[in-house]
Amino acid sequence: MRWSRTGVCSSVVMLLVVGVSLAQPALPKEDIPKDIPAHIRIHVERLYSPAVAERAGGAYVLGIMGRQSHQATPYLIGLFKDEPDVRAKAVEALGRIGEPAAAPLIEVLKTGDDTSRPAAAEALGKMGLPAVKPLMATLPNDEEKVRTDTATALAKVGSPAVDTLIVGLKNENVHIRWGSATALGEIKDLRAVPALIAGLKDKQWADRWCTARALGDIGDRRAVGPLVEALNDQEWRDRWSAAQALGKIGDPQAAKPLIAALADEAPGVAWHAAASLAMLGKSAAPALVEALKDENAVVRRAAADALGDMNEHSASRPLIVALDDADEEVRHKAAGSLGKMGAPVVPQLLTALKDEKLNVRWGAMKALGEIKDPRAVAPLVEGLTDESWDIRWIAAVSLGKIRDARAVEPMTRSAKDENAMVRAQAVTALGELNDRRTVPVLIEALKDADEQTQAAAVKALQKLTGQSFEKNTAEVWQDWWKKEQAEAKD
Repeated sequence: MRWSRTGVCSSVVMLLVVGVSLAQPALPKEDIPKDIPAHIRIHVERLYSPAVAERAGGAYVLGIMGRQSHQATPYLIGLFKDEPDVRAKAVEALGRIGEPAAAPLIEVLKTGDDTSRPAAAEALGKMGLPAVKPLMATLPNDEEKVRTDTATALAKVGSPAVDTLIVGLKNENVHIRWGSATALGEIKDLRAVPALIAGLKDKQWADRWCTARALGDIGDRRAVGPLVEALNDQEWRDRWSAAQALGKIGDPQAAKPLIAALADEAPGVAWHAAASLAMLGKSAAPALVEALKDENAVVRRAAADALGDMNEHSASRPLIVALDDADEEVRHKAAGSLGKMGAPVVPQLLTALKDEKLNVRWGAMKALGEIKDPRAVAPLVEGLTDESWDIRWIAAVSLGKIRDARAVEPMTRSAKDENAMVRAQAVTALGELNDRRTVPVLIEALKDADEQTQAAAVKALQKLTGQSFEKNTAEVWQDWWKKEQAEAKD
């Protein structure tokens, strides 16, 4: 059997069809070509050993030999489904073999499965410059998965691929442009920044999207100005990607433009602007506090929400002021954010419990539960009898978090609430309150017509008693409880 590079490719195809053993290459050991040099053959044969360490050792030595062991390529690829250590050694060896292994690895990238493809991408990445040209030729593949793995492989090549990828940004093929931008973003080489900034002016929105995302991944501040400009683009997807990228870069200069984007009504733009403001951290806090006074209620809402996400305690006073905002949703967001500020804001949240709007009261109750301050117990207990089931539900949630014994008796009554969601949450909270006096109430909840309440009762009983039964019926638990009580009397 004569061995050639074409033969290597044919063998790889055969390997992929036959499948790969977890212990050794799928190609029959007896078919190893006779003309493979003895010093290569001996280590190829080691790849068939039942011992993991021996297979890993064979792959390692073949890698040390580098290009001269290129005839071992299909056998090393056959280890892609082996144990992690063996696979890692095979990947390293293929990277060292270099250009002769590129075509077979590209074939795996195109036709392999979810295990072999990433290994091929890793090996190609370790190969360096010799892998760039064949990988660029693979980017236009019809399958998205292949294109994604190819871009990943190019990113793993790193610096040696940058010049080619920069040229790829202007290729007539859309997939080469997108793949090039994606890989450049992952490589994070500053040489790519000017070309990517220029790409923000490309004709197709998808190209602009990819380049904005890459600029965000690289994180170079030279991109801040162009990305801020993109926040005013007519295409909403440009504004979305620009807002997202600015958060990743993290430059405080982006704070005010991002705050202005909080009023954007296009899908996702305001959300990404708020998320990016939170990523900016404390540097964005002054601008967000100022935004709490904006004439646009949408901006005030988003600002209140973002201040909570960044957990900026210096904003507690402005957020307390926002509890009196004319807009109901602003008050709701402010209450939610104050829940992350701790005990000092409890008095103001207790006052917010008297707000005329249900949404605001709900937010204040949730916040008090997050803070876990005992001063909130009495008003939360009162909330268990509110006419709105939404309020009764969140009161039960928050009392369960605070875990104060004063809530036990009122919560047992809530376990029989007319609303199934309230009953289920009350039962869950009883499990959190950890009082064995509630066992009979929880056993009774096992008879509830609502399945969610039944499931909550099982979990609460198991948590409270440490018991677990094959059948969690009220009868089984009742029998156990009677025996438990009898033993306690003895």
